Amino acid sequence: MVRGPKARKDQIAILSDAGFQQRQIAAILGTTSNTVSVALTSIRKQITIRKTKNLVSIDKAALRMINKQIMNLLQDRTRVTVQRLYQMIEDKKQQYSYSISKETAAYLVAAENGIDISKYLKDDELSKVRELKAVIVPPVRPRLSAKEALSDSKQVVIEIDKGVKIVDPLLPKKFVTDATKMAGVYPVVYIFENSVRNLISNVMNSKYEDKWWDARVGPKIREKVKGRIDNEDKNRWHGRRGAHPIFYTDIDELKSIITTNWSNFEDIFPNLQWVTGKIDEIEMSRNIIAHNNPLEDRDIVRLKLNLEDWLKQIASWTEKSIV
Repeated sequence: MVRGPKARKDQIAILSDAGFQQRQIAAILGTTSNTVSVALTSIRKQITIRKTKNLVSIDKAALRMINKQIMNLLQDRTRVTVQRLYQMIEDKKQQYSYSISKETAAYLVAAENGIDISKYLKDDELSKVRELKAVIVPPVRPRLSAKEALSDSKQVVIEIDKGVKIVDPLLPKKFVTDATKMAGVYPVVYIFENSVRNLISNVMNSKYEDKWWDARVGPKIREKVKGRIDNEDKNRWHGRRGAHPIFYTDIDELKSIITTNWSNFEDIFPNLQWVTGKIDEIEMSRNIIAHNNPLEDRDIVRLKLNLEDWLKQIASWTEKSIV
């Protein structure tokens, strides 16, 4: 028989960890089921308190610098507690060896969760995040024995195209598997986004001829597009996107053009909500792909179905001339 409340609680904790049920513990210790229940509740409460105390400390001054809209969207998207969100941001800083600020870490986490941060950040902030996203940060690897290290150091060879191979001894096999799977998904996004561009161009050209861009597109979009074109002019070594400004729009801006010119598109679609709903769903997958993250299988199925729905709906326009 175990004597003393602390000794009894310790014994209950041990038996519980061993997998014994509440009634079994009561029978073993010769006590009531209620006594065991009270003790287990107390034990769980103590564990929760310890975990809370160990949570990452929050630098309130630094967190106030993070874009509030992005933080709200990130919390809605991840559906985690505020404390867990701060831990994710701290983990991202650690991944970059604490060489980045909390704001930048938060924006990286947001981008990786499919949030279009370009809507909320200034150009300099956005450029910083994009530069970091272009750098592959290897995951933290556990220390291996000499035998394990020899086995783990086998080179991973990825064949992108005929004659194009990449050898990377640090790349986990999961990345290779994801790359192979996602190679078949990118064309779906490519076809959809350019289908939207061509549809807009064909419809607007038929209504307003070649002056439609200046006459029917809002100044904010035109200003952003001009900035992108100017940036390409400075980097002449790189190929251009296309001849028409519409090739410099992103998917959200294409949705805005359709919305503000809905009277020109209402004969093609069931209603505006159908159009914006399809674009929003595909945009979520597009943003994840754009940041070199894999989609889940169910998201790939949904993406392909949305493209099929879109193409069926605009079938009468698919034979129009391409921009």
